[in-house]
Amino acid sequence: VNQYILDTLQSSIVGLQSLLVHYIDNPAAEPFNLNQVPITTAPAEVTPSSKTDELITESRKPAVPTKTRQEESAERLAQIPEFARLGPLFKSSPKPIELSESETEYYVRCDVHTFPQHLVLQFEVTNTLDDQQLENVSVEVAGENYTVLGYLPCPKLVYNTPGTCYTLLQLPEDPSLVPATFACNLKFLVKDCDPNSGEADAVGYEDEYVLEDLDIGLNILIQRVFKTNFAASWDEQGDENQAEETYSLNTVKSLNGAVDQLVNFFGMQPCERSDRVPDDKTAHTLLLAGQYKDGVECLIKTRIVFDGVVNMKICARSADPALNELLVSSI
Repeated sequence: VNQYILDTLQSSIVGLQSLLVHYIDNPAAEPFNLNQVPITTAPAEVTPSSKTDELITESRKPAVPTKTRQEESAERLAQIPEFARLGPLFKSSPKPIELSESETEYYVRCDVHTFPQHLVLQFEVTNTLDDQQLENVSVEVAGENYTVLGYLPCPKLVYNTPGTCYTLLQLPEDPSLVPATFACNLKFLVKDCDPNSGEADAVGYEDEYVLEDLDIGLNILIQRVFKTNFAASWDEQGDENQAEETYSLNTVKSLNGAVDQLVNFFGMQPCERSDRVPDDKTAHTLLLAGQYKDGVECLIKTRIVFDGVVNMKICARSADPALNELLVSSI
């Protein structure tokens, strides 16, 4: 009851519409699962206006849903035949991950898209050399516990015009094996070209370029959830649905550093502004809320103490005991 009274609907309207259309067009024996609808990346906010008449005028305008970055990614990926049947997009990385510097010959960034059983790695590649044209561009990856199912190359890359290629991976069945480091290798056919005319040679040669490693963490499996009353949600889960563990973080030198690392590590939403550590404090409690990719809501409460070394007690609550153990044992 608390979920529906205290917390507003956080499902993406655009995502809900898309999944309903897909469900109607592809009848299934199972009922429609609301937990598969992507979550909005930010709560609805009302922007105040200094003029009453402007506010009234704005209120009369029909509301037009604004697509988030993830919703745009979902629509784009759904148009690609190789990805159309992967199921609903659960989460996209909040921002691209740089795999090379912009000043290098080939500037590469990666977006990670999480589906129920798969990962799609979207690579944006920019050729910064005006005397080269690249063709059949792909990024080959290698990482433990993952199976590469295929590559979707970029047909052609001309000077200073970004192009996109994709790599499709099978997610490990065991979620504890999801965190991984991938070696990435950019592969392509090079054709020399005239910098002035842009005309490329008819014949090229195969080449490759080693990129930075791509780190994948547990946060790709967890979506942020906003909680208006964390304490009520925490109490609702109950002590019987809790797992806990203690850690010392020798490499972290401050409370702020510990909080930032935990927020990024879990990919969950800080609640009640607990990601902000007051000055001159030696102890702090971080509150996090999220939803696992199977639709289970999860909460984390971490007590952090700094006395030259960061020590913390992390408690996780959800309806799934295995998920609780996964969260507290993953540090």
